[in-house]
Amino acid sequence: MWISSKAWDLIDSWRKTAESLSAQCIRAEVEKDRITTENTRLIADLDWFKLRLNAVEKERQQLIQAAIGVKIAIPEFVAVTDSPADAFNQSTMPDLSIIGSDAPDDFNPAIAMGGPDYSLLPARAGN
Repeated sequence: MWISSKAWDLIDSWRKTAESLSAQCIRAEVEKDRITTENTRLIADLDWFKLRLNAVEKERQQLIQAAIGVKIAIPEFVAVTDSPADAFNQSTMPDLSIIGSDAPDDFNPAIAMGGPDYSLLPARAGN
C-alpha cells in the first residue's frame, strides 16, 4: 500500500513523539523510585532521632531529679498525625518564660503544667 509523503511524515512525527514520551515516562518512574527510597530512608532516620531524643529527655529528667529532687514533665516525640496542628498544641502549654530570678516566689511550674504540687520543697536560694 502506498501512502503520500505528507502522511508518512505525520506518522513518523507521531512515532518520534511516542518514543520521546516513553523515554520521559521511564525517567519519571526511575526518579519516583529514587525519591520513594530516599523518603523511606529519611523517615527511618527521623524515627531514630525521635527515639534518641526521647531517651535523652528521660535521662535529663532523671539527672534533674537526682540533682534537685524535683521530677519534671518531659516532652515525648511521637509520630506526626495527619494534622500537624494536633501534634503540638502550643495553647495548652504553660507560660514558663517567668522561670528565673524574676519569677514570683509562689510560682510553681509543676502546678502550671498540671502536675503535682511541690510547694512543700525548700524555698529557692536567693529569695
